[in-house]
Amino acid sequence: MRTPSLVAYSYLMTGQGRPEDLQFSQPPVRSTRLTVRCDQNRMISMSDVAPLIDTWATDYGTLEEEVPDPEAMERLRSKDTPRDWPMPAVRFVNQSGTEAIIVQNGRFDIEWTFASDTEGASLYPGYDALESELQKRFDEYRDRVRIRGLDITPYGAECRYENPLPECSAAEAAVGVLTQWSGEPAVYLPENGYVGVRLHGCADPANNDCSSYIAVDGDPEAVPILSIVVEKMDADGTRPLGGLRQAHDELIDLFFQYTSSEQHEKWGMER
Repeated sequence: MRTPSLVAYSYLMTGQGRPEDLQFSQPPVRSTRLTVRCDQNRMISMSDVAPLIDTWATDYGTLEEEVPDPEAMERLRSKDTPRDWPMPAVRFVNQSGTEAIIVQNGRFDIEWTFASDTEGASLYPGYDALESELQKRFDEYRDRVRIRGLDITPYGAECRYENPLPECSAAEAAVGVLTQWSGEPAVYLPENGYVGVRLHGCADPANNDCSSYIAVDGDPEAVPILSIVVEKMDADGTRPLGGLRQAHDELIDLFFQYTSSEQHEKWGMER
């Protein structure tokens, strides 16, 4: 469905920053993944993770495995033996499959799904609630593995949000992101075929690490998805959870800059 969103003005283009304590009554969040990156005094093993099966049995009772994080695989050397190989990423999943804790070497993640068409999914509760759950589970994880002599120290964080944009086509969303919704495209927009855009983002070069990206993906009959990923480093270890809140703050700045004022109104922006 076509909308006049492409001609809506942008707060960034008019020189306005996002309001303090920006909130939406109906945020378009489909899924979120929050990550704490960690230094360890040794590699984690399945025997370190095993006690967490009982600890999280009530809330995250399903156990799954994934291939290890690519960074862990890249650290392998030709002389390493099978004992040195990183263990698979272990997923602890809730009953409805909409929340999962992921434990692996060098990182700790929790991901949530909030899509309205996903059975068992809840409404997005706001970042504070997600951070509180991650802090609780990370503390449980660190306490359990410390008993086995594994020390975990956060040094960075990553924040990823995916937001559907059903009010426009994938091509319109791509043009909107590239022009920051400042005008009509100068060329014909294709109605068929995949459309994708990737760009490096930086909300404020003076205050941010600028290790962020914005992406739009969409197939012909699918709702386009706006994805934003922000990474933060905390080398001196002074920020809780490796700087996760600071990563989220920058993500919100980028979200505000790369969406239109018309969309903000539709999502119930509270001034």
